[in-house]
Amino acid sequence: MAVTDNKLLFAGIGLLVGGLLSLSASAIGTQCYNENEEYGKSKGSNKSFLLFNLIVAIITVVFAVAAIYYSLKKAPAIADIATSTADIATSTADVATSA
Repeated sequence: MAVTDNKLLFAGIGLLVGGLLSLSASAIGTQCYNENEEYGKSKGSNKSFLLFNLIVAIITVVFAVAAIYYSLKKAPAIADIATSTADIATSTADVATSA
């Protein structure tokens, strides 16, 4: 069983969910502004905010995927570390007794 960084994993999952929700809301809002040109021209600052939010959501999703990847990256298991430490101690004892 690999050792995982649970805080980073849960933070990544939270960022991923939030980023995907923000991404979908911004994309839908931008599409609505593009379909209704009059409303889009009269509320230009709102459309700019949606585009900014869309870009931030994309960056958030990229960072979330990276955080999840690094939290699940294979780390040595605790049992493997204990076994290798015991092997080193045994081989050191064997060398000491043979000398």
